[in-house]
Amino acid sequence: MSLAPKTDACCHAPAEVAGKSVVQPNKSALLKRLARIEGQVRGISGMVEADRYCVDVLTQVAAVKSALDAVSMQLLENHMKGCVSKALQEGDATGMVTELIEVETSAMKTVLSLLAGLLLSSWSLADPLPFEQFMHLHRDMSEAELLQVAGKPDYVRADPAASGDRQLFWLGDADLPYTTLVILHNGLVSDIRRDKRL
Repeated sequence: MSLAPKTDACCHAPAEVAGKSVVQPNKSALLKRLARIEGQVRGISGMVEADRYCVDVLTQVAAVKSALDAVSMQLLENHMKGCVSKALQEGDATGMVTELIEVETSAMKTVLSLLAGLLLSSWSLADPLPFEQFMHLHRDMSEAELLQVAGKPDYVRADPAASGDRQLFWLGDADLPYTTLVILHNGLVSDIRRDKRL
């Protein structure tokens, strides 16, 4: 369930300050959810103190993690609709996306990977984002998953010379002076690089 109100309002910086700050459009709902999570964590502490059965404690820990993931996703949604959208419109997405991909929560990795794929496949940025910045998001994807994220390139060409557990293939776009070299190890992505035009 989304906490976002029915509005196009997003996070916007209220003023230029030394540190970055934003006004969350659904701050009250986020704070209520965080207060509930805080109560759940106190409850888990009580369960441990009372020597409750391990599986019961683990069930509550999983519930807290899920609730925190939901908060993370709402914050990410606000950020995407506000700050990232504005940066894309102004052609200044590189720094914003670099900042985003440093977020390491597991719930966000899939979303961030899809975002990276959309940006990489749109080819609409004046200064395309370095593929290396997205490696930790795409590492260990299968070839099919990567192609799903990468959009629809003009061609995909495999290297017939590659054998064994190492495979190479290129993604190409007619409008770009380079191709994307993808290296697979045991069927999973191990590296993504820009390569010369084939």
